[in-house]
Amino acid sequence: MTIQQIAQDLIAAKERAEDAEREYTRKRDEMYNALLAQPDYKFEHEGYRFTRTDGGTVTTVTKQTVIDALQAENLPPEVLQRIIGAALVESNRWGGLRVLHVGA
Repeated sequence: MTIQQIAQDLIAAKERAEDAEREYTRKRDEMYNALLAQPDYKFEHEGYRFTRTDGGTVTTVTKQTVIDALQAENLPPEVLQRIIGAALVESNRWGGLRVLHVGA
């Protein structure tokens, strides 16, 4: 199989996956709305439980918000560097393949 054929097959598979994701999202939204009529916003079918949850406030901490908060305290640069350096975690990332659509 040529690299062109592999690329063509990969593009076709990627498009099918994107179509499947869009269909899943549509059906998920449809089920979300259908659950309004169910007691406790729950429904079970073929071993799956579907539960509608209400939106709410979520509190998260990101690396950038921590850095911003530390910088707002006007700590000496060497203290900031020690804190940030102590918080850094090194990890390995496996190589992979990035597929980007660059236009026709």
